[in-house]
Amino acid sequence: MFKLILFILLLGVLYMTNPPKAKHQENVVEKLNEMLGEKVDESGLGILKGLSKRLGGSLLSVYVQDYLAYENYYVASISRLPYLEGEEIKALGIAGQVFLLGGVDKEALQKKLGADLGL
Repeated sequence: MFKLILFILLLGVLYMTNPPKAKHQENVVEKLNEMLGEKVDESGLGILKGLSKRLGGSLLSVYVQDYLAYENYYVASISRLPYLEGEEIKALGIAGQVFLLGGVDKEALQKKLGADLGL
């Protein structure tokens, strides 16, 4: 009986702390901004670097808002963001945290971001 009550409490805590879609969006945008920042640093834009990062970050936020698929399983959530044909960024949300799953083809993503943003 104690184990059942503990299990129900655990499910309740996971339900209450399941991250919403906005948290998934923030996490994915943050990761993409890191990758974009590395691409901008390599491009040698000098004084325009800060502007490029802000502009790129704004464009990424809009892209993520429009294309992030969010699946809520009440005690956990999964999000997917396509970035190349047949490739997607996957994230798992549980207990208030969002974790990126699997590997992201960093080089291909930077190439795609660089081409889309003119870097």
